[in-house]
Amino acid sequence: MKNKVAALLCAFSITASSLVFAAGPYTPLPGNPERKAILDALREVVQRMSGLDVVFVVPYLKVDQGWAWIHTIPQSRDGRGHYEDVSGLFHKQQGKWKMADIAAYCEPGVDDTPDCSEKTFIKRLKAKYPSAPLSIFPDSMLHAQ
Repeated sequence: MKNKVAALLCAFSITASSLVFAAGPYTPLPGNPERKAILDALREVVQRMSGLDVVFVVPYLKVDQGWAWIHTIPQSRDGRGHYEDVSGLFHKQQGKWKMADIAAYCEPGVDDTPDCSEKTFIKRLKAKYPSAPLSIFPDSMLHAQ
C-alpha cells in the first residue's frame, strides 16, 4: 500500500511539474507574489538610477521559462508625479528576479538612433540572452518594421 501511495505521489509530482513548464507565457495578476517580486526588483533599479520611490502602473507583463518582459509607467506613491516609461528584461536566478536589460527611453518621432528601433533592440536582446523566450515580448516589438 505504501508503495502505491509513493508511486501515485511521484506520478502526480512529475505531472504537476510538467504542467508548470508546459504552461507557456502568462501574466501574473496583481497580488501574485511573483509579480510583486518582479516589481520590487524593478523598483530597486529605478530607485538606484533616479533616487525616486515609485509605484508602477503595469500595461504589460509576461513571464515564461524564468524570464519576464515588463513595461511600466512609474508614478509617485501619491499619484501626482508621473515619470518616463520603464521597460526591461528580467531573469529569475537562484530564486530571485534580477534585471537583465533595460530598454532605452525613446521619444516617438524624435529619436531615430539604432537603440530606439524595437527591431534592433529585440535582435540585440536575443543575441545577448539566447535563452530568453520570444513569447514574453509584445507582438509590437517582434513585428516592428
